[in-house]
Amino acid sequence: MHNPQLYPLFIFGTFILTAFAVIILVVIVIQKQRQVKNRLEKQQREFDYNNLLLNTRLEVQESSLNQVAGELHDNVAQVLTAAYYQLSYATINIESKNASRFIADAQKTINQALTDVRLLSHSLSSGWIETRDLEIAIQSELDRIVAFSIIHCELKKSTQFELPPDKRLLTFRIIQEALQNTVKHASASNIIISMTLDSNRYIVIITDDGIGFDIDDSSFNTSMGFVSMRERSKVLGAEFNISSIKKIGTTITLKIPI
Repeated sequence: MHNPQLYPLFIFGTFILTAFAVIILVVIVIQKQRQVKNRLEKQQREFDYNNLLLNTRLEVQESSLNQVAGELHDNVAQVLTAAYYQLSYATINIESKNASRFIADAQKTINQALTDVRLLSHSLSSGWIETRDLEIAIQSELDRIVAFSIIHCELKKSTQFELPPDKRLLTFRIIQEALQNTVKHASASNIIISMTLDSNRYIVIITDDGIGFDIDDSSFNTSMGFVSMRERSKVLGAEFNISSIKKIGTTITLKIPI
């Protein structure tokens, strides 16, 4: 019943099956390791993305608070001071024919201050950017610039498409950073923002007629503002481009995949 000639075949078959089982086991272990690695990498990407969103919200709030503080001091305080002097004059000269005129002027001045404060209040929360459309957030930012500077601003939007809330926040922060740079450094008279949609990209173009700059300048390439704009564009998977000509102006183009 036992054929010695079959023993080598039996041993060889056993070896093949064992080797095949080991190979399958190794493949399963490697596959599991890859799955765990991919899951960890995905969790890390999600953590990094959520962390960036949180930092962006904080930056929007901090930037807005700094702007509001400066504008309250430089503009609203002066308007209220003017109203105070107008009312003081009217009080001292209450019997004068001009008293009513000064009181009316003071009312107008106070109404202007209230309007300015309401306008500034919109800048204090990043949450409303995510719950409203991007156009409203940008228009509010432009209205604030117009109210507290001599820069003419215009928003052109030819699409009703809305980005998701997270992309909306990151996009707004890029635009806000660009506007702040223009107001602080460009000496521009006009700012135009256009928002359009092509087949698969949401396109934002910010143009000013300021003094321009050399984009090859190392100080530009290492500027925190432009570095952060590039980083956020990368997170969005967006194409980010800056072109500038001295004494003509600067154009920033952001193309966001949808």
